[in-house]
Amino acid sequence: MYKANLLNNINTISNNKVKEFEALIYTNRFIASSSIEAGYGDNISLFGHLKKAGEYLPRELGSVDGNLKGLSSPENRVPPFLRSQLFIALIASIEDYLSQIMKEVLVSYPEKIGVKTTESSNIINSGDVKEIIELMAEKHITDTLYKKPEDYKKSFIEIISADKDLLNIYWDSFIEMKATRDAGMHGGWRSNSIYIRKAGLKSRTNIAGEFLPITVDYFNESVNVCKGIVNVIHNHIKQKFNKCTPAYVFSEMWENSSLSSIVPFNDAWLIQTSNMVRPKNGFKWGWSTSEEMLYKFFLGIYEGEETMPFLPRLLERLNNNDSNIIKLWLSSPFFF
Repeated sequence: MYKANLLNNINTISNNKVKEFEALIYTNRFIASSSIEAGYGDNISLFGHLKKAGEYLPRELGSVDGNLKGLSSPENRVPPFLRSQLFIALIASIEDYLSQIMKEVLVSYPEKIGVKTTESSNIINSGDVKEIIELMAEKHITDTLYKKPEDYKKSFIEIISADKDLLNIYWDSFIEMKATRDAGMHGGWRSNSIYIRKAGLKSRTNIAGEFLPITVDYFNESVNVCKGIVNVIHNHIKQKFNKCTPAYVFSEMWENSSLSSIVPFNDAWLIQTSNMVRPKNGFKWGWSTSEEMLYKFFLGIYEGEETMPFLPRLLERLNNNDSNIIKLWLSSPFFF
């Protein structure tokens, strides 16, 4: 029942990721301010190290920000150099976000996993079904990440069950940013045929060998693109998977169990919030022994694990359907 926490997990992941982007913005501002302060100071441990670092950096970096409030060469090479490293971190962060979203959805809905098999050694070494599902989900994600940009987007959209145009407003910019990151890491921040091809209409140059600076404006725009991607996906998830909360999954478990044919969910339980279900005041029923044990299992999700019946014994007494409900819950247990 991993999907019981899907919405809460996505909320946490998305909110934390936006905070991470904000941290990168302020880190970039700190670098600029501290570099200027160090440049005007007479402390060798600040100015001396700043100057020495600049001497080892390419001259062209000095033209990215110009004379930053009087900071001249070689000191003015340092802020854009560090900003380029922040840019690499930014792209890694948004890629991590997309991977986390895919994993949360795939583990919650294993039927979406395109990998039909996993290595037998992984199955043998896995302690439970959830671990096997996670291994298969990770393989599915890895396969997706290596696809061409449009195929990558298509696979991602299919996983989160979104409209094909969901990411269109940001996708081309995102791909150009990734191409810039690749050029920076593998080509000295210079354009090449691969960059020009991948960046497409968003390419910042059509000439190979051109310098691709990470200016303040470009960096800030890139952060905004990443924020936009997170917000669009987060809003979609909140609408599409709004029932993936403990309360609604608990309701689904009851409705799928044999108890629902005896007592409807709404007669026995009250959904107070998406994260809280309570038994209805005064509810009583003349259960059989097995039915009462199953009811106490459900009641234990509310009252606490210590009040549940001995589950191995319970599983022996139940039909396959009821047993599977409990086994799925055991793979990702939740309580109120």
